[in-house]
Amino acid sequence: MSAATLPSLRPWTHRLLRIGEDIEHRCIDDLPELLEPGDLLVVNDAATLPASLMGEGCELRLAGPLDEGWVVSFGTGDWRTDTDRRPERTFEVGEPVTVGGMAGIVVEVSPLSPRLVRVEWELSGPALWTALYRQGRPVQYSYLDRALALDEVQTPYAARPWAVEMPSAGRPLGEALRKRLAERGVAIASLTHAAGLSATGDPALDAALPLPERSDIPAETLAAVESARRVIAVGTSVVRALEDRARTGWRPGVTTSTLRLGPGSELLVVDGLLSGMHEPGESHFELMAAFEDLDRLRAADRHARARGYRGHEFGDFTLLFRRQARGERYRGPAGAYARRPRSAPLSPVSLSPVGLVQASARRVLAHPPRALAHAPAAEVVVDGGRLAGPGEEDGLDELAVVDAGLSRGRVERGLEGRVEGHAPGREDRLGVPWGTGLAVGFQVAL
Repeated sequence: MSAATLPSLRPWTHRLLRIGEDIEHRCIDDLPELLEPGDLLVVNDAATLPASLMGEGCELRLAGPLDEGWVVSFGTGDWRTDTDRRPERTFEVGEPVTVGGMAGIVVEVSPLSPRLVRVEWELSGPALWTALYRQGRPVQYSYLDRALALDEVQTPYAARPWAVEMPSAGRPLGEALRKRLAERGVAIASLTHAAGLSATGDPALDAALPLPERSDIPAETLAAVESARRVIAVGTSVVRALEDRARTGWRPGVTTSTLRLGPGSELLVVDGLLSGMHEPGESHFELMAAFEDLDRLRAADRHARARGYRGHEFGDFTLLFRRQARGERYRGPAGAYARRPRSAPLSPVSLSPVGLVQASARRVLAHPPRALAHAPAAEVVVDGGRLAGPGEEDGLDELAVVDAGLSRGRVERGLEGRVEGHAPGREDRLGVPWGTGLAVGFQVAL
């Protein structure tokens, strides 16, 4: 698919590929008539940072909050060079770094890649932010025709500067289109999610994308989600933020998401997705496969290519809804539940290693099965029971579920399922069986 090479002054005129029983070719300006009264659009209001910092023979791109110091390093060249062809530039712990007048020292190198490092900046607070805005430029890629100004990579409702790259699905939602949506009876709520880098040129890092990202969801947005007819996420970052919050505790405030969604992932909250055009092999395309069958997505991609749709952040748009029926929203693929009545919520689940299992006092659900492909043995303590894995030398072909109060069973590698506590007759405000449980991205045999 060809890339859109410049920002559009009229993004609401871009094409919209509606993926459903049929594939429809529409315009993004048709969005109000494609939604229903009572629907809720949730947007990511993060403003885009000037997250690219040029130095002598290197470039650093932010990979997390500025004050935490995580950056991805690139060698000589700039955005005009294809990311996959940029030479490497690696650092060692203790090595000094200077980019655009910002000085620091490397204090940590990630095990994911020697190009992902943490820098302790000499400046802090307002002085550090001032230096970033003086020296930094927007992250951009070689398919673009010219350098971008910072105001060209903002959505119409951008607020807090959290995003490393623009949450671009919201570009067309200007005041006029938002007014028409309101007249249609479609509500709009917002959250702030720190959308990260979409590519690094490092195969190991690209395979790990998206990296952990912060989200801040206000109580008003959670309440709007609970009362909506359908919830449509504007952008993949919103899907990730809401679905992670449903797994780690449905409460307002700031958390960090490590959730990855893909084919077979269960959607707990989000019913639809308005997004840009994404191609097979991209992490965004993998997330779309939580909504729609992969074969159908590939067929839609072929339609889009044949019609000349354009991709990347200034390109055209896709609208799709999940095929899973609403009444089935919270049933895991395995259909195996161990029930234990209880009158009070359990304590939060403690887990190790971080990122292996998403857990909370209210609901626990799975990462995709590949999350365990190279993981060490795991142990998760749940209300006195535990999910214990064998030692690394024994592999991960089986995990034992041991909890006399919840269940006793075997977890078979390669499928999805869960064991869940349940209080009969009681539901939380989202209509989910109330309680707690385990989930590990595997079939549970009881």
